[in-house]
Amino acid sequence: MPGLPLPAAASGPLPDLLDALLDETPQVRDRARQQALTDRFLVPALPALEALFLALRAGLDPALRRAHPDRPDKPYPKGLCLEITRAAQARLETLRPDDLAEPAATGLRALRAFQAAGGQVRRAWGDLRGQFFQNALIVGALYVDVANDTVVLTKPPVEILPFAAADFRPIRDYAHFADIAGRYWGVRCVPNHLAPRLAPHLPLILLGPGGEVSVGPVLRHMLGLALAGRFAPSARALAAPPMPPALFAALRMGLGP
Repeated sequence: MPGLPLPAAASGPLPDLLDALLDETPQVRDRARQQALTDRFLVPALPALEALFLALRAGLDPALRRAHPDRPDKPYPKGLCLEITRAAQARLETLRPDDLAEPAATGLRALRAFQAAGGQVRRAWGDLRGQFFQNALIVGALYVDVANDTVVLTKPPVEILPFAAADFRPIRDYAHFADIAGRYWGVRCVPNHLAPRLAPHLPLILLGPGGEVSVGPVLRHMLGLALAGRFAPSARALAAPPMPPALFAALRMGLGP
């Protein structure tokens, strides 16, 4: 994958594994071709395309709301960008123009023509504008966020932008992850010196604002970065200043004998 460091001697199944783990990297692949297909099929149909994704989201909301009922601290759809984006991607695969009213049906016909010509539609996860982790769809050279209201509830549910204007970036390393986790989740990340056997794959301890403690991050993309870098990203995370001794002792005691 362009821009991602692969082991120099990778052979056998490892490149395929890395491709699978890093499949959600926010980037436009085959950029020139995808831009040309976007300009040909999607740009002329942008209002209808927006209507398509708004209709798609509206159709998914009732079932998703039942599956994720409101809580005092987390009203629907707050924090559900992954669940909404996955559901939208799955529904999009089976949706037909006859299922939709106009202009959404026109938007779907344009999308299907784009795909038939080789246009790509896939889900990506990364850093949105230096503030949030976000899941979104990359449709050719467009950023399509069908869960735009999952951080700020008053935002429109769908946002469509040229990918280059979206400021949707790959997570580079564990320090980048820790920075966004602190901003978005209020999580403090410290090096995982508690569980050395897990540390190459899960090099951080995540300390939640409510006292939650977990080892992680348990994310495909982050594991892909570690493997692609021959665990150098993990080593850099583990070389950070250790947690205070009192915290280490308390967490160690929590692990039990």
